[in-house]
Order: sequence, then C-alpha cells, then structure tokens
Amino acid sequence: MKQRIPQLAKDDKKYLITGGCSFTNNEFVNFVQWPEITAAKLGLQLINTARSGDGNQRIYHNVLYEVLKHNPKDIIVIIAFSDFVRLEFMLEDYDRSGHKKLKEIEKTILEDDDNMIECIDELSKQSLHYMISLQSIFKELNIEYYFTQAIYPYPTAFNFPNLVDKIIATNIINTPLIDTSRFLGWPIMKRLGGFTFNDKVKTYGNYNISETDFHVNAEGQKVMSDIMYNFI
Repeated sequence: MKQRIPQLAKDDKKYLITGGCSFTNNEFVNFVQWPEITAAKLGLQLINTARSGDGNQRIYHNVLYEVLKHNPKDIIVIIAFSDFVRLEFMLEDYDRSGHKKLKEIEKTILEDDDNMIECIDELSKQSLHYMISLQSIFKELNIEYYFTQAIYPYPTAFNFPNLVDKIIATNIINTPLIDTSRFLGWPIMKRLGGFTFNDKVKTYGNYNISETDFHVNAEGQKVMSDIMYNFI
C-alpha cells in the first residue's frame, strides 16, 4: 500500500478523538489497534471513546460529549460507525451484566418478524440521522472529522435478508446530505457501490483473529491504520 509521508501534529492539532465499537476498541485483545497507530502517525494524543458492543446511539453521545470538552481547533475526530440495529436504552456507563440484559431485550424484539422489519427500518434511519447530526455539528464548529462504517449495517443472520438489505439500502439512498469526501466507503453497501471499513481491509488479505472471530488481528490493525491515514 502506498504510504503518505508521516507528519507530526497535523495542522497543530493536539488530540485524535475516535468513536466506534469493538472494531475501534476491542477490549478483549492485547495488541495495539488502529486508532493508536494512527494517532502516533499524526503525532497526536489519542482519546478513544469506543467500546465493544456499542451501537450508534452510544457512539454518537460518547464522541459528542468528548468533543465538547475541547477547543475545536485542537482536535481531529474519526468515527467508525457500528451495526445499525443495536438497541440502546442507557447512555451512562454500564457494566457487562447490564450490556447482557440489553442484548437479551434486543434479541426478543428482533425475533418477531413483524417487529424486526419495523425496527430495522426505524433504527437504520436513526443511525443515518446520527451521522448527519454529527456531520452538521462538526462542520458548524469547524472540526476536522472523518467517518466510516466499521461493519455491515445489520447481522446477516436475520430472517428475510433480502428484504432487510433493501430497507437499509433504500434509507441510505434517501440520505443525500452526507459529505462523501469525509466518509470512507459511502454509500456503505456493496450493492450501492460502497464498502465498510472491514470490507476494505479484506481486500488486502485475511486478517481475522480466527475462524470464529471476525475481528481484525494485529497485522490487520496496521492495514486499517494505513487505509484511514491515507484517506485523511
């Protein structure tokens, strides 16, 4: 992969603020991950708000709360958005038992086919609205930012995958306000000509942690950082 020439303290920035799910901060591995590698390349201090299992509601609030603590001229923000259909009812921090209960509620709601279709439609619109909202805030505050979609917008194990795919694709098409120059992979889905961050990594090789864990391994984290660094 062609590399840009590294630069220190890009445009006199001080902090790189990142947001996302386990593809941005996998708490269950002990190797350096792409936000840390990218921050080092840029000569910036990393503030990673991501947590394993976070959906886009928590990503939105966690990033925004952190951003508002800083002078806009001091920061760069990179967000790798998560699965569109993760349900979230709590914004404050919660332990793993609370997270498990939340996932049980999500499973119960989405197991009903009628509920599933309606929820996917509304939740996908909600995720897209979070993207537009953050984009608008960052532009208004003149904050340098970059977005990508970390993983596919919905779990492929859903019933009626073709219908789910169509619903989410339609909602993406009907979201014309996204600044595509700041969104790596937009419009996200292959059928629309886009890609996810994870899709892009796979074009360089198989970097799964294992046959059953599709998170990106240590070598793949370097590839993720290269991709993002070259994009910004």
